[in-house]
Amino acid sequence: MHEFNATLNGLHQLVDTVAPHAASLENSPISLEINVSKAKEEQFINAIKGHSVEERGNDPLLPEEAEKLSHELRSAFSEDPAGLRSLGMALIKVDYTPSQQELLHRALLAMCIASLEVLISGLVTYRYLEHKGALSNREVKFSLRELEDFEALSEVREFVISREVDRVMFKGLEGWSEWLVEHAGLKLEDLTPNYNLLFEAFQRRHAIVHNGGRASRIYRARLEARNIDPPELDKSLAVETEYLREVLLELTYVGLATGARTWAKWQPSDSALLEIEFRRYVDEYVEAGVWVTARRLANTGLELTKKEAERCHLKLAKALATKKIDGLGAAKEELGEWDASAVDRKFQLAIAAVEEDFDRVFQILEKTDMTRPSDVSWLRNPVFEEARKDPRWQSEATEATSS
Repeated sequence: MHEFNATLNGLHQLVDTVAPHAASLENSPISLEINVSKAKEEQFINAIKGHSVEERGNDPLLPEEAEKLSHELRSAFSEDPAGLRSLGMALIKVDYTPSQQELLHRALLAMCIASLEVLISGLVTYRYLEHKGALSNREVKFSLRELEDFEALSEVREFVISREVDRVMFKGLEGWSEWLVEHAGLKLEDLTPNYNLLFEAFQRRHAIVHNGGRASRIYRARLEARNIDPPELDKSLAVETEYLREVLLELTYVGLATGARTWAKWQPSDSALLEIEFRRYVDEYVEAGVWVTARRLANTGLELTKKEAERCHLKLAKALATKKIDGLGAAKEELGEWDASAVDRKFQLAIAAVEEDFDRVFQILEKTDMTRPSDVSWLRNPVFEEARKDPRWQSEATEATSS
């Protein structure tokens, strides 16, 4: 899970910082060696001016328009047939070459999908390594040559596991979901309401790798099977920035939620460690201001977490995310369902801060010793973002942490 989360964070940074720079490469000029008179040059400019994007938009040329343009260009280049061929090759290159940003986005989408694949592969491997009974009924066949390569039964088992992992991974997203239902009682389609986005992203990645980024019959058929309207056959499947960001966030949530739920199912004795680690993921997305992902992860954490202190952290993170997404009223309504009268005072302080009841915030600060390093760190929590803007914060918070 740590590797998966770190990889997705790195990919998100590439989308936000590197990909925009690739767009600046689109303005690179095309160099052509054309030898025509000034009059012919003006004839060429006039011929293409009426067919520019600015003049007619992105509508394709009608057959008669294409024929007329072809005639005008041949006439303009009557003095330089080689120049006309050079221009034709340049136009073909422009038409068929994806933009620099699009090429990078396609590569990033493939890497995003691969990250989830690595996570699922690791889960399958872990399941078979730690739960020997999971493969007990599997019929296995070996050639004599394969058997001669093994020196111990443990090596045989490792080979069988490796082959079984390959078999599961070859089935793709829906096959992984079936495996998770069988071994963890977890159905990916029920995990997220955005499963169709995830499914389509996998199919788009296949189309990019195997069909040059154009809608194939297989791509269309798979989307239709899930009642998703497909694009026209052979239509280019663009990977735009917002689309890529949506897929990244969906993969982040699905991957972390899948890892946490399988961990809880297979290793219930690790529940305390799981609760701490998962809350750290929630905190990370709160700090980054990725509110939708933070709220979704907090909801999942609350379903898995039993320790009251960790639950309080998650409830606060969820309330803050709700405030950022749906407004203060929605956050107050959510917090109103939480009887926090018996919780630690630092949580009562944070609740008041989220609700923007600043008088209550400073009343609690006046009566609370916040000198422990953990308390000082707590006051830097994003839940106090609005409270820190109050003129009283500097004096009260300073006094509370130094008394």
